[in-house]
Amino acid sequence: MAGFGFEESISAFVFGGRGGIGAAIVELIHEQLPGSQVISTSRDPEWVAQAQSGERLLLDPRDPKELEKTAAQLKDQGFQPQLVFNATGLLHQPSLTPERALKELNPRTFEETFAINTFAVGYMLQAFVPLLPRKKRSVFASLSARVGSIEDCRLGGWYSYRASKAAQNMLLRCAAIEAKRTHPGLCCLALHPGTVRTQLSTPFTKRRDPGSLFTPEVSARHLEKVICDRTADESGQFFAWDGQAIPW
Repeated sequence: MAGFGFEESISAFVFGGRGGIGAAIVELIHEQLPGSQVISTSRDPEWVAQAQSGERLLLDPRDPKELEKTAAQLKDQGFQPQLVFNATGLLHQPSLTPERALKELNPRTFEETFAINTFAVGYMLQAFVPLLPRKKRSVFASLSARVGSIEDCRLGGWYSYRASKAAQNMLLRCAAIEAKRTHPGLCCLALHPGTVRTQLSTPFTKRRDPGSLFTPEVSARHLEKVICDRTADESGQFFAWDGQAIPW
């Protein structure tokens, strides 16, 4: 296989193409599958304006109506993605940090974290799974996190982030089960990218050896291999960057 489990150029749609892993995935698709048409999205209008026409879209994945409208426009244009990759995610903001204890729980953190990490993924599935080929191989992959594994939770803390990723995993699992009836060639995956040197992880990796962190480009190559090795029979599962299955 040339890349991502496909033998030739494809159409692909990448949510969060401005971020480190998202941008690396876009570059890797072009590198391994030359001639592919890749559309990536961001909520940053300046980043979108810098691109050639049609390569980047200004899109808020938290808005189901906006996603539905975009999917309808793509369908009208004859754009049928074989790969949809979600690289969006929220762990912290200047005024939002992961909760370390129950006393720190608050509605705003829950709402903002779930809006990106969970609800948006459900809306992506709702709008974009119908666009995927019904018989041939297709992939819907979304960045999750090992800390979203309920069975693997040993340290606790990070309540809203852990819960939002666990809930995202359930959405992906349910969508995979439903899609087997309509899209038997679909492989729907939750992926843990490892600890990567990106804006999302920076505040929490300052004391770690930089050599123990992946660059976005290295992480993207690991994830590409995981996707490449997966089949529709493994749809609805949760995998780490090294191909190891992660318990739910």
